[in-house]
Amino acid sequence: MDLELFDVQAYLNSKGIKFSQGGKNVSEEWIGVRCPFPLCGDKSNHLGIHVYKKTISCWKCGTTGTIVNYIKEIEGNVSIRAILERFSSKVYHSIKNKKSTKFERSNSVFSIQNIVNRYEQELHSLHETYLQHRGLVPAEIVSKYDVGCVGPVGKYKYRLIIPIYMNRALVCFSSRDVTEQANQPYDHCPNEVALIPAKECLYNMDNAEGTALVVEGIFDVWNIGDGAVATLGTKYTMSQLAWLSNFDRVFILFDYNASNKAEKLAHDLSANVNHVEIMFLDEGDPGEMSKPDVKSLRKQVFGKIY
Repeated sequence: MDLELFDVQAYLNSKGIKFSQGGKNVSEEWIGVRCPFPLCGDKSNHLGIHVYKKTISCWKCGTTGTIVNYIKEIEGNVSIRAILERFSSKVYHSIKNKKSTKFERSNSVFSIQNIVNRYEQELHSLHETYLQHRGLVPAEIVSKYDVGCVGPVGKYKYRLIIPIYMNRALVCFSSRDVTEQANQPYDHCPNEVALIPAKECLYNMDNAEGTALVVEGIFDVWNIGDGAVATLGTKYTMSQLAWLSNFDRVFILFDYNASNKAEKLAHDLSANVNHVEIMFLDEGDPGEMSKPDVKSLRKQVFGKIY
């Protein structure tokens, strides 16, 4: 669930919670409410909720986090996903149950298809060779992940086009240069065009249930398969934290030189996920793991090979 689409005021009104939109304790772009966290004893709306970022900060007891932490304190043991969806914006509701085909035009005012002016469903030999060199079977990747390509012309020339689906709806796409000559190997759909910006998404989330293995990139997901989800880099957003908070167990497997980033993610998730575990590589990244190593990893994390 994209936290930025969560309607804070609507949620507070539904619970009968009084809030301040201005005044001595409330800064611009914040809403003030009484802090519900233990040991605070707030009586003057010292807990701030950022209207856009959906972060929280109590100026009295020092509690920080996201709106997810606040909701859990108010609601107790309930489905956070259900609450976030109930009070999400109309844009999200318009797409969340829509099953889109490859770059199908959405009813939304946004259109992703216009930006991909030379998208082709059948890969060129250059793109196939690139995938094969990465240890992947092109036909399987195209079929499972709806991947296509662009030829020698246009903004996305010589790139794989990689759709990003959330709740089975096409919301964004990424692209990957296959020549290894581009200054920017990955290029995401512009935020103003995407239904949900790439960094607010959790790639491959629809193919994970109960347990998620968090990796950095798309090729890591393709090598590991179902259950693997990507934050599209080691930097993650509050929205991605919220998506991950819906899983019962989260394992984190970043590149071998990103252990500090993995530890930070684990720390931020630990308040909302019962089981968080960091896994480490001696070298390389998950996208480079051998097939036997992937099978061993899947057995350890998911209890089955496939």
